[in-house]
Amino acid sequence: MTAGIKNITADPSRIKEIRHGTTLGVNTIIERKGARVGLLTTYGFRDLLEIGRQKRPRLYDLRAVRADPLAARDMIMTVHERVAASGAVIKEPESSDIKAAISDFKKKKADAVAILFINSYANDINEKKAFSLMKSQMKDVYFSISSDVIPEFREYERLSTTVLNAYLGPVIKRYIKKLQKELKNNSINPLFFICQSGGGITSAKSTIDYPARTLFSGPAAGVMGAATLFGEEYNNLVTLDMGGTSTDISLIIDHIPVITTNKEIDGFPMKFTTIDVNTIGAGGGSIASIDEGGFLEVGPESAGSDPGPVCYCRGGEEPTLTDANLILGLLDPEILLGGKVKLDINESRSAINKSISGPLEMSLIEGAASIVRVITSNISENIKKMIASAGLDPKEMKLVAFGGAGPMHAAYIAKELGIDEVIIPDNPGVFSAAGLFCSNLMMDFVRTVRGKARIKPFLKEIEKRADLWFERENVKKEQRKSLWSMDIRYYGQNYEINIPVEKKDIIDGSFKKIEDSFHKKHMEAYGHRHMDKKIEIVNLRLRCTGLISIDLKSAIYRSEGRPNKFSRKTRKVFFPDKKTPFKTAIYNKRLIPALKKIEGPAILEEIDSTIVIPPGNTARTDRIGNVIIKPG
Repeated sequence: MTAGIKNITADPSRIKEIRHGTTLGVNTIIERKGARVGLLTTYGFRDLLEIGRQKRPRLYDLRAVRADPLAARDMIMTVHERVAASGAVIKEPESSDIKAAISDFKKKKADAVAILFINSYANDINEKKAFSLMKSQMKDVYFSISSDVIPEFREYERLSTTVLNAYLGPVIKRYIKKLQKELKNNSINPLFFICQSGGGITSAKSTIDYPARTLFSGPAAGVMGAATLFGEEYNNLVTLDMGGTSTDISLIIDHIPVITTNKEIDGFPMKFTTIDVNTIGAGGGSIASIDEGGFLEVGPESAGSDPGPVCYCRGGEEPTLTDANLILGLLDPEILLGGKVKLDINESRSAINKSISGPLEMSLIEGAASIVRVITSNISENIKKMIASAGLDPKEMKLVAFGGAGPMHAAYIAKELGIDEVIIPDNPGVFSAAGLFCSNLMMDFVRTVRGKARIKPFLKEIEKRADLWFERENVKKEQRKSLWSMDIRYYGQNYEINIPVEKKDIIDGSFKKIEDSFHKKHMEAYGHRHMDKKIEIVNLRLRCTGLISIDLKSAIYRSEGRPNKFSRKTRKVFFPDKKTPFKTAIYNKRLIPALKKIEGPAILEEIDSTIVIPPGNTARTDRIGNVIIKPG
């Protein structure tokens, strides 16, 4: 990061603020490079992390193996204690059990300790007693306490989230401290914020306390950017963030990104509020191969960036999507990263002939085109399922495509889905980073209430925690915004619907209005409602926002000063849905003026991405540098 900053400006001291998205959390879990976690839990619940919900990772795969828990069984200790679901303390924790756990964790060199006692969401007194004793004797250990991390019912999900937080804690803390030190050594002393999975940003201190909130921070920033930049003009959007290894898709409905509290990472539930992003193993590095049945498949295995596609000449031997695009002429071998990386088309030809075209008895071009068509179909099917699950039709959506590879494939994906407009934001390869401009300081608070009697006391408790957070983040009162909501269900249901509510309705006890909103939302989601059935208020939630976002439109682009004449050359390009090649116009995207209409076939090239406008498609630039494609 510091090297990049030096390339941007000669005077680092001018930088007043840094907003940072990271994939460190996800990579740490996938690569199993997190902390050595000790878990302290209630006696009799030692195997809860292993048992989980007793469901297979893949429903019809009898041989599927679940990932090993992030806290090994020999690192789990128990305490004789008990709190009832009502919050009543049945038995206080025995100090001898806690001391035995301290001794065991020290002996086994635990880097982090997660503490979860049964029903501590209703009353955290026993957890806090255990934490106080352990903290005094384990000063250099990272602690993750369930009643602080996620005071919400459903023990397994709360346990999983607490352990995830502990597993990531020391890694994220070291990373942030090292980064802050490096910035300071280079005379850079900015405000420093880190993106969360929910689309907001928080200070480094809050991130160290709740590192699991950053698990989906990269994809979340891009979705926030799309919602801010295009959400006012369009009701419903699909975002397509396609990079070298994977593609992230998400929905923006009625101008707002779809969020969830039921996300999983590598099979582990994570209950923090998260923008609902679906990740597909489809990217520029996706490997093409022939399966046992003799059919072509592309991904989910990826060559990654090292060794990368065959054309990188770094040791990769299996053909990838990037190799196919290079052969078709969709990608110029000379322009990657402004010409800093040269691609070898002959290596791509050899790999695709050997692994795909030869065995399938087809031409080199048809083999490459087939790879592109398969990846298009895979992505389109996943988007179709996601849209259908929201009760919408693809024809009601617009597609926003970004990332290094998204603009290259977006027009074909839109055509397959029946979407009539594709929006490519300016600087699409770094749009997720630009999306951080749109983020505000944000933190979510939750308490399980299970009925109406405890709502008002818990409301006051949440407000107190929120005020402390606002103060710690230095948010002025005029910048503070609070949104209340409730998770509600019919009695007997197992899942809830989140309903926005007004604080005054909670204080006044105006539950009739809240119940009417729930019945309406239930009808929209499931096609039926039960007006005569009792409802249950399960969770009370508060989203706190510190309004510090930056105007993305003014921050990333200026159309003034663009030349009236811009460069144009041509090359022969094979498009994956056409039999013959086309003489195709090639433009330097950075030189195209605003409000310019472009007829396909055309390719717009820039340092971070390539935009493909297929034959029969039309495109135009808008006033702030975005490209809008109309599929033919």
